[in-house]
Amino acid sequence: MKDARLQQPPRVIADPTDARQGSSRRMNLRVLIGSMLGAILIGAVLVGAFWRATPPGMDGRPVVNETPAKTVPPASPPAEKVPPPSQTTAPY
Repeated sequence: MKDARLQQPPRVIADPTDARQGSSRRMNLRVLIGSMLGAILIGAVLVGAFWRATPPGMDGRPVVNETPAKTVPPASPPAEKVPPPSQTTAPY
């Protein structure tokens, strides 16, 4: 008599049609739909958080109470021309 621990369980033989059949309770579909809804919810939360954190003016919305620049301020006068260091006289 063989030891009970060494005995293998009886094999269930199914024909190819029965082997390809899906779960009748559709648990895979439930998991896929739940995962998709969770991913969409997390994505919406991230988009909302970044939307709120974006400073005004970067997202294309008009900025309230901002006065637009009417003209460009005039340029400053040019600086004095300083001779290069090789042409200056030494103080000694």
